[in-house]
Amino acid sequence: MRVYLIAAPEDEAEGDKLADYLKRFGVFIRREYGKYSYPPARHGEYTLALWSRNAMMSSRQMMLTNRAIDAWENDHLIMARLEHGLSPRGLADLKMVDLTFEAAREHRYRDVMTALRALEDAKRAPASPPPNANAPPSSSSGGSEPKSSSGGLFGAIGGIFDRSKKSEAAPRARRSETQAEEMTAGIPASAPAPESDAVAAPDAAHEVFVSYSHANADTVLPIVQTVEERGVSIWIDRDEMRAGQGWAGQIVRAIKTSERFCLMCSAQAFASDHVRREVYLADKYGKDMVPIRLDGAEMPEDIEYFLIGKQWLDLNALQEDERLEALEMALSGAAN
Repeated sequence: MRVYLIAAPEDEAEGDKLADYLKRFGVFIRREYGKYSYPPARHGEYTLALWSRNAMMSSRQMMLTNRAIDAWENDHLIMARLEHGLSPRGLADLKMVDLTFEAAREHRYRDVMTALRALEDAKRAPASPPPNANAPPSSSSGGSEPKSSSGGLFGAIGGIFDRSKKSEAAPRARRSETQAEEMTAGIPASAPAPESDAVAAPDAAHEVFVSYSHANADTVLPIVQTVEERGVSIWIDRDEMRAGQGWAGQIVRAIKTSERFCLMCSAQAFASDHVRREVYLADKYGKDMVPIRLDGAEMPEDIEYFLIGKQWLDLNALQEDERLEALEMALSGAAN
């Protein structure tokens, strides 16, 4: 087993003790304490990140956190906490090995070894296909975030959507009939038909990946549904895939295969570790980012870093009859 241990420079002594313990079990350890950088892990190498107040206050904190997200992306991350009450932005929802009790810390090193073995066992086990994220939402919600009300501004948007569906129904039907006739004749249709109720394959490419907080589901899902009905292919997590590292692969593939990345900006989204990871991955893979502001929440610096220079769509600044067209243009890429 190969492990890349990363920590803040001030935690080098703790990192060395843990490395010496793991070596007794035949683990090959490579170490970096942020004195230079945190380069990518090598093939087949797990990342072990130590988190502490030193890491949180370090000038290289964002670099360490982003390096940990890279490992999470591949299901190769173990995090160990050296102090209570400190959580890394973007990773706070992940389970950490508890090394906070200093007097018994060395006895808890075995928990790190157990976690590494669990990753190794999971890697060897045959993978089972995950449920599709684009399935219609169920009647019961299993998520931990409360859903917001859809009244006020967004109730008005919903009204536009309802009127738009009626006006667009006949043209969409005619387009679908024409495309079906062309395909029957062996001639490819000039444009892809809007997605039907059939569920797309999990790894199918989509035009847009939508990142949002499930607390805003009552606002975001009607927006997405209406834009989908107008012919834009969208990947969105409707089923609250909140199983930690186990869902990393599906999220990563969806971002990588989408043409654009839409961030539904709100106070709840800015507080979400899931959203933070998705923004980082979208930047990493060079996706065209489309920020849509749902409320007036101030953007945190670690999100703003990735969105500097991007063109915003502020729904609050638009007239009611302008919002639908603006949303469709933004998500389809026509606004760029």
